Amino acid sequence: MTIDKQALREVAEKATKGEWWSDVVETDGEYGEGEDRVSGYHSYAVYVGHESLLDMINSTAACIHTEWDHDYHMAWDETAKRNAEFIAAANPATVLALLDENIQLQREKDAIEAVVLALRDDMRQVREQLAAAERRKADNQEPAGYHVIKECGKVGCSVATLEEAEKTRDFWNKKWTIRPYFYTAQPASERERIRREHAEWSDATFGDVGPVGPLKHLSKEALEAAAEPGDLSEWADMQFLLWDAQRRAGISDEQITHAMVEKLAINKTRQWPEPKDGEPRLHIKEQPAQVVPDDLVKAFISAIEKEQDRLFGEDYLMDSKDCVDVIREEAQRLNSCRASMLQGGAK
Repeated sequence: MTIDKQALREVAEKATKGEWWSDVVETDGEYGEGEDRVSGYHSYAVYVGHESLLDMINSTAACIHTEWDHDYHMAWDETAKRNAEFIAAANPATVLALLDENIQLQREKDAIEAVVLALRDDMRQVREQLAAAERRKADNQEPAGYHVIKECGKVGCSVATLEEAEKTRDFWNKKWTIRPYFYTAQPASERERIRREHAEWSDATFGDVGPVGPLKHLSKEALEAAAEPGDLSEWADMQFLLWDAQRRAGISDEQITHAMVEKLAINKTRQWPEPKDGEPRLHIKEQPAQVVPDDLVKAFISAIEKEQDRLFGEDYLMDSKDCVDVIREEAQRLNSCRASMLQGGAK
């Protein structure tokens, strides 16, 4: 509903000034017809000071014929009472105060919108200035290195200087191109945007599946990245798959960070072999104890050799030497199995 506030203000300003109030009116008037006719029912009036503005406010529809007071008068008309109280409360002073408050709120709203528009313009200018500064910085910044790009678009290798890049290109294929790269980190907000966009695409493409698939795919991409460490597309695929597996496993960044802190502390306590480029990083593990001690194996074999005539008769298919060899091989197998199990559990 649209309210004509100006018209409402004009009629409120013309109305009687002062404090409005309502009260019951005692009357000897008659109400109803025939046998239902009664006299002395109650009504209401609205006053300003001692002057009556509205008399005989009543609602015949709300009168209750079956209710009477102790003087056998009809019960008060509650609807008339409520209407009189509302009219007295919604007096000209109240209406004008509400209209003034509405004007003040509109002024405050207009002022806030003006500030928001000004801030929006300021933020746009700041973003443009930051972008220009980043461009100037990139123009003046020395490259961190150079990628030698194959004809297929993949990175063939990465070298530190332009001279090395040119020599590499000329040696392999002069049609390859050279592209500098810089150590300028992406803004966190942009990285998070890409992360959200990839999550939406992954859900729409692969559906509601668990983390095992992305992790298996991650191992494949890791081998491809190991074969071509300079290919940034392989690094991007590994990051996407790691994000996807983590999200589908329900693991938060905070949980990963906590686990990294604990794992780093463990790694610092371990012993590591001399580093070799291109070799997996495996820490030095303690040698596991043998399942069957050597002394026990030797004693068992010696006992068999002493009793071979009694233990191995002519009808026995295996002689004592073969039996000793079998025992020795079985002891070695058990020790190897235990060592493998311990190494697997220590990863």
